[in-house]
Amino acid sequence: MQQEASDEALMVRAQDGESEAFADLYVRHRPALTAFLTRFTGSPMLAEDLAQESFVRLWEARERFEKQRKFKIWLYVAAKNLAINALKAQREQMLPEELPEQAPPRPSALSELVTEALQALPEPQRLALVLTIYEQFSHREAAEAMGCTEVSARVLAFRARQTLKQRLAPLLERGYETENI
Repeated sequence: MQQEASDEALMVRAQDGESEAFADLYVRHRPALTAFLTRFTGSPMLAEDLAQESFVRLWEARERFEKQRKFKIWLYVAAKNLAINALKAQREQMLPEELPEQAPPRPSALSELVTEALQALPEPQRLALVLTIYEQFSHREAAEAMGCTEVSARVLAFRARQTLKQRLAPLLERGYETENI
């Protein structure tokens, strides 16, 4: 039985111009990266575009990949930076009358409420939470992807969880579970 090549080994092969190795990385990571970007941006369509753009940029920058670095972290850093820039550009393009109101309409589904609460978090907290909870990065890996210390990543994820629990307290009082918050 043949063992699957590591992400880093595939990336080294891609550096040598082996596009099939990079295609394997794309197939392996695109679904999870798209899910991460959807949670981070709140937009599945934008997430798809950003995931594609992330892989295009990594292919173009493949020569700069360092063998000792984890590919997944390199990928998520690129995707995070693209997402932050895209969200910033969207906010700058909004006219004042398009800005969200203080009291948005109440969604009917629990998942929509959680998504809304997640999107309302400050960007660093949302990123720390999505990386550590949804993407199952260690705090050290999240810190590396975020460009901060491990302690900062821990604190940001903790604060995000506390804020979500506070915002979702009415749901919690009605008996919904908090283990995934």
